[in-house]
Amino acid sequence: MTPIRRLTGFASLDQPPVWPATRRCPQPRRLDASLDTLPGVGATVKRKLAKLGLETVRDLLEHRPRRYEAAAPEVRIAALGGDDEVVIAGEVLMTLVDSGPAAGAIKGGLLRGLAVTSAKRMPLLPDIPTMAEQGVDLQITLWSGLLAPAGTPPAIIQKLQTEVARIVKLPDVRERMLQLGIEPEGSTPEEFARIIATEIPLWMSVAKANNIQPE
Repeated sequence: MTPIRRLTGFASLDQPPVWPATRRCPQPRRLDASLDTLPGVGATVKRKLAKLGLETVRDLLEHRPRRYEAAAPEVRIAALGGDDEVVIAGEVLMTLVDSGPAAGAIKGGLLRGLAVTSAKRMPLLPDIPTMAEQGVDLQITLWSGLLAPAGTPPAIIQKLQTEVARIVKLPDVRERMLQLGIEPEGSTPEEFARIIATEIPLWMSVAKANNIQPE
């Protein structure tokens, strides 16, 4: 039995976007900015990326695997190969992080968020545009939720969901979650099931296309 068949989801908590982010600097503010405007790493890395046709932030994000994979490993890592800490340290040009780790660093002035991959802007940082607003056809959200063992009685599932929905609507809980870049949901079991049913084939196709094997 696969893990998903051993579990029953009863409430999703949020569906945060992914944030392309660079080290804090006056520029860039958009995805079409030149990589030369990004702080960190050396000019050599940027020249090598340019030779591959990777000259803007948009180039690094759009699906150009043949160009990007042609770069030496150290160039790929320096371009887009770490978390927010190595970007802040200036060791990597850019990173993709979810809203939890990114929000505090962006509000604190350590990172500059360039876009969000959700369908709409985030209330916490409304000045950061979506990918679609900048002409990039990419919409991806992560999700977190609560699950119970398969076979849990429906009455218990319903009670758990009702309590979660009530708790995430409490003003202090909602405010704290929003500060963390989380838009609380407390969805129904049926809504959560639809999210999972959509996400599994999506990421299976990504894994297959990129020959990613279970480890």
